[in-house]
Formats: sequence, C-alpha cells, structure tokens
Amino acid sequence: MLNQALGTHIILDLYGCNSNLLMHVEDVQSIMREATKRAKFTVVTEEYHQFKPHGVSGATIIQESHLTLHSWPEFGYASLEIYYCGNNDFVEDAVVYLVGAFEAKHVERKDMKRGFPETCLQYV
Repeated sequence: MLNQALGTHIILDLYGCNSNLLMHVEDVQSIMREATKRAKFTVVTEEYHQFKPHGVSGATIIQESHLTLHSWPEFGYASLEIYYCGNNDFVEDAVVYLVGAFEAKHVERKDMKRGFPETCLQYV
C-alpha cells in the first residue's frame, strides 16, 4: 500500500448547467443519488438544503467517503466534489453522469491523490 494514496479527490466545476435543475433540492438530490449508484458507492446518509430564493447545498456520505454539491442557479453553476478511499472502477461513470444530468456546457476538473501512508507513518 505504500506509494498509493489513501483517497482520491475529484473536484468538478460545472458551468452552463440547467438552472432549473440546480434550483430545486429534489432534482439535485435525485441526481446525486443516481451518481452514487453508478459509482457503486454505499450510501450512509445524505443531507441537502434548499436555499431561498434559490440554490441547493448538500452532501451524500458514503462508506467510501463523500459527495458534495453547491449550486448557483442564477449563474448556471454547480461546484461538486467526489472524495473516495481505495480504488473504484466505476467513479468515471458517476462523473460522466453528473456532467450530463446537470447539462453542463463546460467542465473544469481537478483530480488529487490524498493521504500517502509513507507520509502518515512519519508522524505516528
């Protein structure tokens, strides 16, 4: 396991999204649930909040870690994170689904490996 990260953090900035989808907690939560299914993640709990006059923020806690979303419907923008531990051969299915489901016209993505055992062990 040395030289292999404990987790992977995918950060997605989705631009030009369907503002109607980003505006309603039910739509956002449904899309996030489907993404977790496509990645074959195990859901522990979820909490999503509807802001007034518009916008949604929320998190899905998974056994493997979490997915989060913050939406700005007035800008057609969604900020998403997928953080998971171990390997997952299906996470790309979730990413592709999220981009399509929110109808993003432009995507900026950052992938980060996090938590290297050899570094952790230096501080134990």
